Amino acid sequence: MSDEEILYNFEKPMTMKAPGIVLTNKRLIHYKPKTFGVELKDYSWRDLHNVSMKEGLLLRDIKFEMIGDHEITLEGIPKDKVREMYALAKEQKEKSHESSKTVVMQQSTPILAPVQEDPVAKLKQLKEMLDAGLVSQDEYDKTKAAILARM
Repeated sequence: MSDEEILYNFEKPMTMKAPGIVLTNKRLIHYKPKTFGVELKDYSWRDLHNVSMKEGLLLRDIKFEMIGDHEITLEGIPKDKVREMYALAKEQKEKSHESSKTVVMQQSTPILAPVQEDPVAKLKQLKEMLDAGLVSQDEYDKTKAAILARM
């Protein structure tokens, strides 16, 4: 992608079949080597619902939970590597959340403006935006109340 920069690349050493992950300023790329090639899946940082760590005695696991019930789990990783990935993922998630707030504020104006559109369709669209993480619960509640008040 244009203006994309690789921020972190992790693959388990000494195993050809272990999955890996690449974190960029735009997305998270998960790859799994296959017998004949590699399976790649990439996700926008806006798709990241949560990132968590599970601590073991010497190693840790990291889990990336994506919107839509997709999960990426990497197990048995050195603690310092997990900490780096965790901090970076949290930072990129926050940056994408901040940039989507700007977009949401620009997009929410038409919803609040008096229009002659079907209010049921608007409420469905608003709910989809909430489920996709494009608007906050507070913005959803206020906009929903405004739509219902105009009915």
